[in-house]
Amino acid sequence: KLHVKEGSIIELKCPVPDCRAELGSRMLERVLEPHEYERWERLKTQQILDTLEGIAFCPRCEELGHDVPNFVEGTASSDDAPVATCRRCGYVFCGKCLGIAHTSIQDCISEEDRIMQVAMRKMAESSGKMTMAQRKRMQKERTMGKLYEITLGEEAPEVDTIGLLVKDWRDSTSGD
Repeated sequence: KLHVKEGSIIELKCPVPDCRAELGSRMLERVLEPHEYERWERLKTQQILDTLEGIAFCPRCEELGHDVPNFVEGTASSDDAPVATCRRCGYVFCGKCLGIAHTSIQDCISEEDRIMQVAMRKMAESSGKMTMAQRKRMQKERTMGKLYEITLGEEAPEVDTIGLLVKDWRDSTSGD
């Protein structure tokens, strides 16, 4: 049950030390609760699809809790980035790095950059919903050095590490 809950289904093996074979679906269906078994089925399906070439899960749908496998279009050259279009939400993304679609494989982003983009997008979505108390707490964290301002080029707006525009932050903490 723990491995299913944590998503580490690869660890579901026979407990006999000499065996260690993968547990079958019928066995798991008998020992897991129905909702746990459904989760195991989803995780197992995703595990199998992840091993297939030409399949990529939509990163936007994954952020919303949906596993949507999509076919990745073939490329004319090994330098071209593979592109996929989500059949659920229509998002067009790179089938290799899962970032916004781009033409060259050299433009692929790292997993860390993609995680940062997701975090900043989530924070930007939630920043409009912040209460004044939350904004004041962020001001305190900023003055304590827990939040840092970054600039994304000369023309880009200043944002802090969680994606809030510095101008908006200054406006919301100007003593009102």
